[in-house]
Amino acid sequence: MPADTAFRISWDEVNDVGDLYQKFGDEFPAEIERLRQQSMIPLYLRNATTFANLPQKEYSWLVNGLIPRDEVTMLTGDFGSLKSYIGLFIADAVASGGTFAGRPCQKCPVVILDRENSHQTLALRGSKVGGLQHRDNVYLFTLFTDIKAERTIQGHA
Repeated sequence: MPADTAFRISWDEVNDVGDLYQKFGDEFPAEIERLRQQSMIPLYLRNATTFANLPQKEYSWLVNGLIPRDEVTMLTGDFGSLKSYIGLFIADAVASGGTFAGRPCQKCPVVILDRENSHQTLALRGSKVGGLQHRDNVYLFTLFTDIKAERTIQGHA
């Protein structure tokens, strides 16, 4: 595989790559190659200076000029860098059709994926953010089971 190309792979038989390794053992590299060939959706590593050469795309914005509609937005940063609060403020603004950082937001449902905070921590932080905890169009996916979820996805508790 060329150094500037990566591939997105998926599988149905197991939950994660560790389970995939356990299932295939010595045949793991061959299975990864099979899945890679099956996917053939290339991802390209580019230097940021090449951005100016990419074709321009017309965006519809969830948060005007900041967060495009129909794209995945992920907040990353060090522990304690306020990612959760910023994400909750954005979620509240988009879910209500309000504003974030002075920018108008298009109202729509919001999905928050959080692998760091417990449900109770998110509830506490959410209670400090506008009307977030009263919005029925905001959904949380977490790995923590500190309280029973209303429903599960594909049998995962």
